[in-house]
This record gives sequence, C-alpha cells and structure tokens, in this order.
Amino acid sequence: MNQVKMVLIFAILLFLSCVNVSAQVIKGRVTDSTTNEALSYAAVEIRSFEDDVYIGGSSTNEKGEFEFHLKGRYPKIRITVSFLGYKTIQKVYAPATEYSYLKFEMQEDSQTLNEVVVKGLSPAEKVQRLAYNVSLVETAKLKSTTMDLSNVIDKISGVKIRSTGGVGSEANVTLNGFSGRHVKIFIDGVPMDGMSSAFGLNNIPVGLAKRVEVYKGVVPIELGGDALGGAINIVTDNSRCTRVNASYSFGSFNTHKTNVYAEHTTKKGFYVSLNAYQNYSDNDYKVNIDSYTKFNEDGSNQEVKENLTVRRFHAKYHNEVAILKIGIVDKTFADRLLLGFMGGYEYKQTQNASTMDWVYGARTPRPIR
Repeated sequence: MNQVKMVLIFAILLFLSCVNVSAQVIKGRVTDSTTNEALSYAAVEIRSFEDDVYIGGSSTNEKGEFEFHLKGRYPKIRITVSFLGYKTIQKVYAPATEYSYLKFEMQEDSQTLNEVVVKGLSPAEKVQRLAYNVSLVETAKLKSTTMDLSNVIDKISGVKIRSTGGVGSEANVTLNGFSGRHVKIFIDGVPMDGMSSAFGLNNIPVGLAKRVEVYKGVVPIELGGDALGGAINIVTDNSRCTRVNASYSFGSFNTHKTNVYAEHTTKKGFYVSLNAYQNYSDNDYKVNIDSYTKFNEDGSNQEVKENLTVRRFHAKYHNEVAILKIGIVDKTFADRLLLGFMGGYEYKQTQNASTMDWVYGARTPRPIR
C-alpha cells in the first residue's frame, strides 16, 4: 500500500514539473527612445509566428511594464507594441528559457502637413439649414450688372413678379399664390412698408444686396409680421473694406440706369458708405389700338374704329435714391454702430391706359421725395 502511495506522489510531482517546464513568462518595458520615459497604457499584443494565432494582449502599467504568462511552448512569437503618436514596433522573438525580459524603445511618428483646410458654413449655408422652406440667391456675380432686384427674385421658384408697364411701373409680387399684404418685403429685417415707391423692387439695383432670402409659408420670428404667404428679406453686404463699384447701362426707349457704391473703413474703425442709383426712361414704346375717341371742334366726340400702331407718350419716369451710412466698427462696446440716411426722389408722368380710349397729357402726380 505504501508503495502505491509513493508511486502516485511521484507521478503527481512529475506532472507538475512538466507543467512548470512548459510554461513561459514574457515580461518587458516600453519607453520613449529619446527621453527614456515610460509609456503608460501602450498596447501590447502577442501572436504565434507560424500560424499568426492570437495568444494574448494587454497594455502597459504606469511604469510602462507588461507581463504575459503563456500556456504552452512557442518556438517563435511575434510581439507588436503600438502607442498613439509613435511608430508601431514588431519583433519576432524565440524564447530560449521559461522567463524572458524584453525592452521596447519607441520613436515618435512626426508627420509634416503641407496644408490644413478648415471649412465652416457660410451665412448663406446657415440660412439653408434652417427649419424653414427658404430659397436664396447670392448676387456676387451680378453686382456689375444693372439688373434690378425684381428680375432676380422673379427667377426663384414659387415667386412671380408682374409689372403693369415699363420702367417705373408698379410691381406685384405673388408668392405661393399669395400677393398684396400677405407677402412682406424686408431689408435687413426692416419692413419696406413705410418706404416710398422710389425704393421698390423694380427700382433697387442688384448691387445693393448681398443675397435675397425668400421664405415660403412660415417665416422666422425676427421678421414677424402677418405674412401668410411668406416673406422676402433683402440682405445687404456688411463686409468692411475699401472699394468702389459703379455700373451704367443704356437701353431702348431712352432708358438709362446707373448705380454707384463706395465704402471706406479706416484703421481706427471709422466707417462711411454711399450707395446711389438712378433710373430714367421715356417709355415711348409702340402700342396697338383698335378704337379711339375723336373730339370735334364743336365739342362733340365720336368713337372711331380703326387699327392703329402709335408710339406711347406722356410716360416718362425717373427716380434717384441715395443711402448714406456713417459710424464706427470693431469696437469693444459695439461691432457696428452706424447712423444712416436714405433719401429718394421720384418723377412719374401719368401713363395712359392700355386701351388708349382716352388719352391725356401734362398730367403728373405729385413728386415723391
């Protein structure tokens, strides 16, 4: 019986010794190659070299040290050490004994960037991202033209502008089927209701605006108003620089349009700008009539049926507007503190009706200033 116990004890000791012999311990330390400082929390991974089987993985402690207890023997292993901002190190190691101590010195992975581009949203892109049904047109490419804002807005989907005649005629804005008082027009958020007809969409040159925002349906709270159909907000250019921009055009029926814009900002923050424009036209285009009233010398009149093509007369129009702004910018107490003045003059002859049944001359409304 004692002999049997001795044999069992000897077998157990022999088994334990075999297990201890087959176990491998891998220890190591990760440091910076330049400063020799320990790199904490560096990732360490061990794989078998022959079949690339994952054996274990861990990270270094505060002292930059790591330790692995491998179950079984591996002739060769691949150790990978990686750390943010450093070049990854891979070593193929053949453990000669049951205990191995390795040291890894990592080099910084410095890369030179040729260019760094930081992109942000422009004011127009921020408007397009609002939770409103909004369309906008930027007028940067149209500043050197003599187009008026009515021509630009008329090209926006859902907006229709109808004019009753040539230059200086009334312009009616229709937005999503609504017109009249249901459509509000603003300049930098200020309503245009109190402005005269000399400052209308069909008179304002496109160079006055930086962009045009058209809100269909619900409008932002800062615009306000009872705009059931929507609102049109004309946003002017608030960038500060020294520049002069002028344009002039001549067209049919003796039509002249001029726009001059100039601004200057001093180094001390004094700002002055002037925007002036004028429109003039004889509006003497040809019209077709099928009847007219003939007045006799005795004071009687009679209607004459006759197809005639005549040149329209007594339809001259011209207006002049000047907008002056003076103030200071980029101060500690205010980004922009400006005092503005806007003055306009309008002369418009009373135009004859489209049927030309009754004609008249030397009749003008009171000039608007």
